Amino acid sequence: MALDLFSCMKSFIAIAEYGNFNKAAQHLYITPPVLTKQIQKLESYAGKLLFERSTRVVNLTEAGKLYLSHAEQILNSIDNAKNVLYDLEVEPHGKLKIGVPGMFDYSPFNNIFQEFLELYPKISLEIVNETLPSNLTANTLDIMISELNISDLHFNKEYLYTVERSILASPEYIKKHGKPKTISELKQHNCLIYINATPTHEWVFNNKKVKVFGNYISNSFQNIVNMAIIDLGLIWVPRVIFNEHIKTGQLINIEFNKFSSKRDMWVYSLPTHDLNIKLMNNHLKKSFKSVVPQLM
Repeated sequence: MALDLFSCMKSFIAIAEYGNFNKAAQHLYITPPVLTKQIQKLESYAGKLLFERSTRVVNLTEAGKLYLSHAEQILNSIDNAKNVLYDLEVEPHGKLKIGVPGMFDYSPFNNIFQEFLELYPKISLEIVNETLPSNLTANTLDIMISELNISDLHFNKEYLYTVERSILASPEYIKKHGKPKTISELKQHNCLIYINATPTHEWVFNNKKVKVFGNYISNSFQNIVNMAIIDLGLIWVPRVIFNEHIKTGQLINIEFNKFSSKRDMWVYSLPTHDLNIKLMNNHLKKSFKSVVPQLM
């Protein structure tokens, strides 16, 4: 099959659970056309229609009901087979792929992963700047760390820490364009968007969302910071990372009376018995309790 059979089965099970293509697609973080294509491929592979479709409801056919029980068993068996392999060795081993926000490019956060590898030298880590829920549901990530507050019972979600964000700009930008005195004045400025943290282009202050605008968007955290340093516009970033830039005068912190900006960071994974994921989640929670307060 051109499409992965494993993903097609997951999509089939989601539709059976929700009874609706659109809801299932939303849960899987894929588009309805992609979901429809997966089911068409799966039905072609099975040689039977699996759903009876009408304008309002989607029901399993007799073949679909029979296939559902086997598909669930197959996916459970795949997970169980993977977990059994981890019992072959006493010492944890294997590979974890972790999606992290751009701030993790900075050394305080790198140290967290270094300490984990010292504790578990037979585990290898692949760290990527990917923080979209679809990366988890597509099984391209084992763990995701993100500021996005996702309410989905199909994810394991654990709180990591709360970080204070600040508006920063270079002295030259402020000299040319002035300093915003209220959050409403942000709309008059060139605001640089780090799309991974603010996909809706909204900056949050005391739970008040402000839609901002600018001529520069990037999925690279470091790139956004660099553009602010060379006077392009304002950035909204975790203050803990840029204290040094503030001390050297490269960037200036812009404060608003009675308004602060705090964002929670979460760690996500799919339900699993994978020992490595549990070890990493526990290590992250323990590490952030000690690392982040030192940076504040």
